This record gives sequence, structure tokens and C-alpha cells, in this order.
Amino acid sequence: MAPDFEDGWFRAMLKTGLGHLGSIVFTGSGPDTRVTLIQLSGRKFEFEQTEAEIHGGIVIDEETRAAMWPSWSVAAASVAVLSIHVEEALRSAESDADTIRLTSAGIEAVSTRPAGVELNLI
Repeated sequence: MAPDFEDGWFRAMLKTGLGHLGSIVFTGSGPDTRVTLIQLSGRKFEFEQTEAEIHGGIVIDEETRAAMWPSWSVAAASVAVLSIHVEEALRSAESDADTIRLTSAGIEAVSTRPAGVELNLI
């Protein structure tokens, strides 16, 4: 699946697939675009990876797609799997988590702020 950042289809899929978790905001353009999830509570999580890295890192295999989502494209099924794992990561996240990180072992919500740094949220 080759990324195509000109037509915005992957962004639309992320907005749709992750929309139940909050608003998805894109900062920048092209493959280096940053992706942020803002929950209804106002809590923000920036994806550690760029849009292109997310796109390349979530592709599921055809066998899984056919078994779970037979009428969906591989891209749509991949975003669905991402959504499930992001939701699980957010549910188990520490209260100071601010980053969603894709790893070879899955997805985690972690804090990237240095210890002892306080945020004043107005």
C-alpha cells in the first residue's frame, strides 16, 4: 500500500476510524504531517510517528482482513485495528501520558515530558 498524501484519503480514514476517541488534528502537510488526538475532556495525545510512519506501520495481512472485515479494504481494516489498539492504550495509560507510540509490540500511550515538568492548563 503506497502512501498518497495528495488526496487526503488516509487522513479521512484516520478521522473516521479514530473519531470515537476524540478529534483528530493534522499539523503540517505531506508525509511529515503530525497527528494529534484531542479527547472530549481536552486531553491531547500526539502520535510519536508522522502520518507516513503511521500509514506504513499499521498494515495488516490479507488473511486477517478477510477473516475479520471481509468487505473492507486492507487500508480500512488496518485503521480499524489501529483504533482498537489506540483505545486499549488510552484505557491503560498513566495520567501524565501525552504521546501515542506505535512499537513492534503494539501501541502504547506514554509521557514524553521530562520528569518534574509541570503544565499549567488554563
